[in-house]
Amino acid sequence: MNKKEIYEQIQTLMSECIGDINDEKLRKEISNKVSTLVDSQKLFYDYLVVCDERNNKADNIDNNELILDLFYKNDKDCEFAVTNFLTMKHKSRDYVECNKEDM
Repeated sequence: MNKKEIYEQIQTLMSECIGDINDEKLRKEISNKVSTLVDSQKLFYDYLVVCDERNNKADNIDNNELILDLFYKNDKDCEFAVTNFLTMKHKSRDYVECNKEDM
C-alpha cells in the first residue's frame, strides 16, 4: 500500500464517523483504527496520530467537524510532515477532506 492508498483508507474510516457525536470515545476509536492501519503498512519510519482535544476544539465539535492529523517521517533523517483530515456534517452535504500537498 502506498501513501495515497493509506490516505484513501483513512478517509474511508473517517467517513464512517459522519453523524457520530465527536466525543472522547469516538476520537480514541478513530485514532486507534488509523494507528493500526498505518502501523500495519510499515510505510513510515515514525508516525503520530492526533485526534483529541488538541485539534478538536469546542468550535469544531459545535460545527460537526472531526479533525485527525497524521504526523509522519519517511526516514529517520527527515522532519515530521503532517497530513490533516477533516470530516464535516452539514445540512447540505457530508464530506471528508484531506490535504494531499505532500503526495
